[in-house]
Amino acid sequence: MLSTFVLNAGMAFKMHFIPCEENGYYPNVLHGKRIALYAVFFVVVKLFIVTYALTIPFEAFTAPNVLAVQADRILALTNEFRKEKGLPELERSDALDRSASARAADMAAMGYLGPVSPNGDGIASFLGASGYAYVSAGENTAMGFAEPINVIDTWIGSQPHLMNLTDPDFRDHGIGMVAGLYRGVPTIFVVEHVAAAHGAEGVDATATGGAQSPFRIRSSDAERPATGVWYDRSQSRVQWAETGGRTKISVEAVIGGDVSSVLANVQGYPIDLVPDVSGGDRYVGSIFVQDSAANVFQTTVEPSIAVFANGGSVLRDTIGIDQARSIVLSPWQRYRYAKSWFTPITSVFSVAYWTYFAFFMFFSISLLVMVLVEFNKQYPAVVFRTIGFLTLIVALWLT
Repeated sequence: MLSTFVLNAGMAFKMHFIPCEENGYYPNVLHGKRIALYAVFFVVVKLFIVTYALTIPFEAFTAPNVLAVQADRILALTNEFRKEKGLPELERSDALDRSASARAADMAAMGYLGPVSPNGDGIASFLGASGYAYVSAGENTAMGFAEPINVIDTWIGSQPHLMNLTDPDFRDHGIGMVAGLYRGVPTIFVVEHVAAAHGAEGVDATATGGAQSPFRIRSSDAERPATGVWYDRSQSRVQWAETGGRTKISVEAVIGGDVSSVLANVQGYPIDLVPDVSGGDRYVGSIFVQDSAANVFQTTVEPSIAVFANGGSVLRDTIGIDQARSIVLSPWQRYRYAKSWFTPITSVFSVAYWTYFAFFMFFSISLLVMVLVEFNKQYPAVVFRTIGFLTLIVALWLT
């Protein structure tokens, strides 16, 4: 009985998978109806996975484990950029991770963007709390992004942030990312701290500089020297509005003293400010950008302002921005994020990936055997049909 079972099993295997005289050199597994059934099955499975990925709520993409993956990518991109500029790569610091995370959480809790909190806390406060003894340090912040590369590109386009990315003295960096609200709009706050610790090789702990910018500090810096001008951050703001595919960016600042000129920078766009015609200490300026607000503010960084005094000194600070752009993920971005970063579904993609790979190898071998065995007995339609099916599997496998 066992021998009969083995014989029947062997014959069934031969009929299904091996081109031979008994099956007319046409293995059952490659029959047209079966190929069509396999194709429909795999497409339905893929559609199910894609539909599931697209229905994942936005909040799931702001979970700490998902943000951690994106944070790692931002740090990697920072080092890639520094390497392109011939600068040493930065080492990840646990203390800077803590300070950056604390700053990001503070921004989310209090709903602000910039180097100074409503309570007056700057980067030094967060570095001190984390226990990082710095010689020099810088802080880059941003909110609302779709891709980690968007954050880096926006920082590169902003001079104060670019200076932090390319400072040759910095040796360490850390990052924090927290979901929160800005002016009632859900967003993600990103903070990267870059610094050099006391005792870092090649860093002069007695050098001064950078005190004029709230984005950068040194332990040896004294208080800011008088510049002959003053600026009221609490009464200054940036607004934007989109009309007809264009984005109007307007800046209003309250400034006084012996002012020579004023220059604001919003998302990398320089804006000259002039005294308001109504008089007083109000300076205004605006520009039109030939692009949508979704593109201009894809990733938002704090606007900066430089007030130039007639004596040659410069006061540098930041301006609050009134609005936040809602983060909108395209269907393709949702699918890709779910596939790469969303842990509960990445295992599903992994199973599907290896399933497609296994069937690709199986049908490739079946087709190869069919072609090599009794070549003159082949059916061109069967060969081309199977090649088409293999192409479909590859497309499903790679997406």
